[in-house]
Amino acid sequence: MKKILLAPNAFKECADSVEITRILSSELRKCINWEIIEKPLSDGGDGFLQVCEILFQGSRLTYLIKNIYDEQLIPIDVVYSKKNKSVYIESAEVLGLKRTPGEFRNPILLNSKGLGDLIHLIKSDISSGKIDVEKVIIGVGGTATVDFALGAASVFGLKLLDNDNNKLEVIPANYIKVKEIEYYKPTFPFELEIVADVKTPLFGKNNAIEMYSRQKGADSDQIKKLITAFTNIYNILLNNKLIKSDKRLNGAGGGLSAGLQILFDANIISSKDFIDKTLLSGIEKNNIDVVITGEGAFDEQSLQDKGANIIIKKFNEYDKPIFLICGTIEKSVADKLPPVVKVIEIVDFFNSKEDSIKYYVTGLQKAVKEIIIHLNF
Repeated sequence: MKKILLAPNAFKECADSVEITRILSSELRKCINWEIIEKPLSDGGDGFLQVCEILFQGSRLTYLIKNIYDEQLIPIDVVYSKKNKSVYIESAEVLGLKRTPGEFRNPILLNSKGLGDLIHLIKSDISSGKIDVEKVIIGVGGTATVDFALGAASVFGLKLLDNDNNKLEVIPANYIKVKEIEYYKPTFPFELEIVADVKTPLFGKNNAIEMYSRQKGADSDQIKKLITAFTNIYNILLNNKLIKSDKRLNGAGGGLSAGLQILFDANIISSKDFIDKTLLSGIEKNNIDVVITGEGAFDEQSLQDKGANIIIKKFNEYDKPIFLICGTIEKSVADKLPPVVKVIEIVDFFNSKEDSIKYYVTGLQKAVKEIIIHLNF
């Protein structure tokens, strides 16, 4: 029996990868009698929690955390896997754009304190024996923050001081005023790991602050201020020997991954390794006959080892049909894809982008019908 691998990423503003996989699988089963292997993707961003829940047969734990933009307590889920003694956190659930209404999207004034609160509560549950955990894994991506994880570290005692030794609120608007940082790294009864959705550097050419801050609500002037402010914080951390070298820092999550690495001694796992070695574990790639992947908007960022492009790179060498279903794709990006990739844009089935988002289920169903035609059924 021939095999189809279904491995889409989340479609932002529509559905997570688990839901996208379910819709595609259901439609395919109406048309063909092939073995369908379902492997919803996450590169650390939106949908990370749902994927981990299925993959690791985990259960949900709920914690009350203060909202990113006000003081209201909101329920935040994590996934707990007894089998592998791990807790999985999706940073986008705590600090995400999806949690932050447009009028509150101002990264100069937001921080990652909520993530620090969540880690602290999980630490308490582990220490009390409520859960048996050896590793906490954080999927980093889709955040509304650009704060270098200083907000998270403030829960564990980090203080920002100005020239007069006054304590400053831990928000990026104050980073340029910082003259000293007081901080002692916390110890945890678990390993902390990060799955980062991009490899974009925090500083330098094509840095994450410039590339991603605008989608978080920052204007050009604020982006310049953020770069200056981050440089100040970086130099202070370097002088305090909290940063051991000037090595390339990962910019995922507005510097969240770099900050967690520096301030919490977290280990970074690339999304490529997470997908290839964990999500696709056990799949004999040369035995797959057709690959279907997808992503909401496939753009230049998608080529930065994001979920769908990881699949394309992985299976391109086997010269098998690869279908990329996406809401939209830039022509310049489509031209960079291997010839074996057939692109299906959902927006082509509708009169507007808004309709393609609103009626995404219909769009996915039409995409499957187009795939069936290409496979000559």
